[in-house]
Parts: sequence; C-alpha cells; structure tokens
Amino acid sequence: MRYLLFQVLFTLCSACGAHTTSDRAAQLAATGSAASQSATESRETRSRSKESSVPPNQTATQLRLRLRDASTPPQHHRSYTISVTPSTDEVIVNVSVDVYGKVIASSRNAVSDEQWAQFSKDAAALSLVEDSDEATTGASAYTLDVTLRDGVRTATWTRDVTPNAQRLTEFARRVEQLVHDLPALLATPYAP
Repeated sequence: MRYLLFQVLFTLCSACGAHTTSDRAAQLAATGSAASQSATESRETRSRSKESSVPPNQTATQLRLRLRDASTPPQHHRSYTISVTPSTDEVIVNVSVDVYGKVIASSRNAVSDEQWAQFSKDAAALSLVEDSDEATTGASAYTLDVTLRDGVRTATWTRDVTPNAQRLTEFARRVEQLVHDLPALLATPYAP
C-alpha cells in the first residue's frame, strides 16, 4: 500500500513540475544572478496554439511577468509579479512577491532607457501563444503580458520543452535580472 501511495505521489509531483519558487530563490541566491541559469531548465509548454502575429518593427509599451508558484504549503510558496513600465522620466520596474495572494515583499527600481529599448523590441518579437488555466493547474507557471500599441499579447507556459517555450523562459530570466533584489525578496519569511 505504501508503495502504491509513493508511486501516486511521485507521478503527481513529476507531472506538476515540482519546482517551487523557493527552489528558484535558492538557485538565484547560489549563483548571484539569474543570467547564469540555464535556459533549458524543465518548464513544459502546454498551449492551445493560437499564435499572435506582431507587425515588424513594433515595440512593447509595457511588460508584465507573473510566476505562479506550484501548489505547495504557504511557508514554501512564493509567486511574484514583475512589471516594467516606462514613464516620461524613467523606466520603472515594480515587483511584488506573494503567498497565495498575500503580498509579503515588494520593491521598485529604475532601469536605463537603453535597456528598455532593447527589452521593448525583443518582447514585441516574441512568439506569444494563448494557454488555458486548466492546462497548468497545480504546477508553477509563467505568464507574460506584452502591451503593444494595438493590444496586449499573452503567453502562459509551465516548462520549456518546446523551442518557443525555451525562448520565453530565456526572456523571463532577463526580466528577472531587472529586479536588483529578487533573491532576497523571494527569501522573505511568510507570517500567517
């Protein structure tokens, strides 16, 4: 009976990705940078492929990256939202870290106009696909919203087993680098 229970739990953990944001925080802290993380970490894409086509030479006007952590106990669960918004004076990067919706840490910093110009161009060039929420239930999942002049394009993915998901994960790692203190924010203790 124990063996059967173990097999079921192992199968469920394998299916959901079992990588938590706490694991990601430890990885970021150990390396000191999201840049050194491999773009081929296991994040599986499950999408209903409805690709959005973006006209050439278009740039993004805003970015929002959301990592919804896997279903884990609150003391280990860390989700975050990073938004990059240009204003007339500067480009602002806001991040909030939450535990099942309760914000436990937040931060704000600015990035250079040159960094934003490159991100804006690269974000608009991404191949974004729409995905349904039920395809990622229980697993860690990224959602990237790219605001363009003609609307918002969204991609949701859980693992990078396809070339497009790998490109999206690489881009997400670059967005994470814009937050100066992300490892410390993810390590914030949770107090119920």
